[in-house]
Amino acid sequence: MPVDLIQMETVYKIIINTFLVSIPEEIYFVLFTYIMIGEFDRWTDEDCPRLFEPWDYPRIFVPAAVAAFISNLLRYTGADLGFVSSATILVLFAGIAVVWDIFNRPGAVKWMGKVLAYLLVAFMLLAFCELLYVPMFLSVMGMTVAELNDHILFNFLLSLPERVMQCALLAYLIARKRSLLKAHLLKMVFESKLLTALTLGNLLTNVGFMVFMTRVVVHEKTLAAFPAELRFAAILVICLFPLVNLAALLGCTYFVYNRGAEQKKEVAGNVREIITQVETLSENGNQAKVIWKLMGLYTNLERVAQDLYYEENRKKKGERFDKRGGGHARGPSANNNDL
Repeated sequence: MPVDLIQMETVYKIIINTFLVSIPEEIYFVLFTYIMIGEFDRWTDEDCPRLFEPWDYPRIFVPAAVAAFISNLLRYTGADLGFVSSATILVLFAGIAVVWDIFNRPGAVKWMGKVLAYLLVAFMLLAFCELLYVPMFLSVMGMTVAELNDHILFNFLLSLPERVMQCALLAYLIARKRSLLKAHLLKMVFESKLLTALTLGNLLTNVGFMVFMTRVVVHEKTLAAFPAELRFAAILVICLFPLVNLAALLGCTYFVYNRGAEQKKEVAGNVREIITQVETLSENGNQAKVIWKLMGLYTNLERVAQDLYYEENRKKKGERFDKRGGGHARGPSANNNDL
C-alpha cells in the first residue's frame, strides 16, 4: 500500500512542532500555575538545595507533553484555532489534576479553581506577548496564521521572542521566592535615582526603537524588496532587541541587590557568632580572648555601618536626618542614647 505523502507531512509537522514550539510553551503554563498556586513555596526555605525534586518532573512534563501533542493534532487536522486554545486549557487542567491526584483530598475544588484561574491568566499573558509582535510579522511577511503554522521553521523562530518573555517572567517569579532580597522590583528601582534613570532610559529607548522600526518596516515597507528569509531575520532581531535589553537591566538589578543582601547576611552571621563566643569566654573568665573577640565584633560592625552608609547615599530620596535626633528617619535613631 503506497504511503500518503500528505499524511506523512502532517505527522512530521505535528511531531516537530510539538517538540520545538508547543512543549516549551506548555511547560511555561504548568510552571506559572504551580508557582502561583503555591506548590513551590518550599523555595523560600534557605535550606532548599534545588529547585526541582525528582517527583516534580513528571508533574511538569506529563501534562505539558500531552497538551502539546493534542493541540498540534487538532491544529494540523483542521480544527479552529479558538477550539484548539480551549482544548489545550482543558487538557492541561485535567492533566494537572490527575498527576497531583487531588480528587480525594480536602479542598480539592478550591485547589482546582485556582489552577484553572491561573491557567487562564497564563493564556492571557501569552496572547498579550503575541499581540506585541506577531501582527507586525504577518503584515511584513504577507502571511496568514494558517500559512505560518504550515512553515515549521518560521513558526519555531517566531516563538523565540515570546519564549524570552515567558522565561523572564518565570525567572522573576523564581527569584522572588529564592532570593534573599524580598523587596518589590519597582520599589528597588525607585529607591535609587541612578536605577530610576537607567530604567526610564531603557524603557524610552525600547519604545522609541519599536516606534521607529514599526514606521520603517510596516508603514514604509522598507524590507519589501528583500528576500523572505532576510525579512524574517530582521523582524526577529527587532523583536528580540528590546526584550533582551530590558531583561539584562532587570537581571543586573536583582543581582546587585541580592549580592548586597548576601553580604549583609554574612556579616550578621559573623556578628552573632562573635557575640556567642564572647558570652562563653566571659563565663570562663578569659578576659584577653574577650577583648580580642570584641575587636573582631568592632570590625564587623564597622563593615555594617559602611554598607548602610553607602546604601543610604544610593537611595537619594531627599530625606533629611537631624543629627541631634529630632529629624525624621526610618529605623533606630542616630542618637547614641538609643543604641
